[in-house]
Amino acid sequence: MKQENKTNLKGEAMEKKEDIERLILDCGYESLSDFRRKTNIPLAFETIRRASKSGDVNTYTLFLILKYLGLSPGRIKNILESFGDKELSVFIGSESDLTDKELAGLACCRKIRNIRPAFTSHFADFLKMSADMAGVDVSGEIQILRGE
Repeated sequence: MKQENKTNLKGEAMEKKEDIERLILDCGYESLSDFRRKTNIPLAFETIRRASKSGDVNTYTLFLILKYLGLSPGRIKNILESFGDKELSVFIGSESDLTDKELAGLACCRKIRNIRPAFTSHFADFLKMSADMAGVDVSGEIQILRGE
């Protein structure tokens, strides 16, 4: 009976880890290696693979993966808590001060960026041109977008 419980618990844990890989794929990446290459996440491929496949994952590793996927703080917090984290998630806010329209725009940008990493540069140019036409100074935000 005890062996059966361990198997069930391990099976539940494995199911959660498979959800990480599914989440990575749902965010537009073709594979785990594609995610690592396109995001430049500071983790070894083997660390990402273990986090998505094994029954044990470090919450700091999980946080990095979720952050590099571009998930909202609230969603990151929920996922960390579903993995039993009680330390890191307390530092993450669950509410967003963005409107639904702003969140939709951000989601569109993230989807495009995941498929076309060079998009950020083109998007920054578009925003700069739009701001210039509107007479608004967004030079600080443009520098951040370009990584300057």
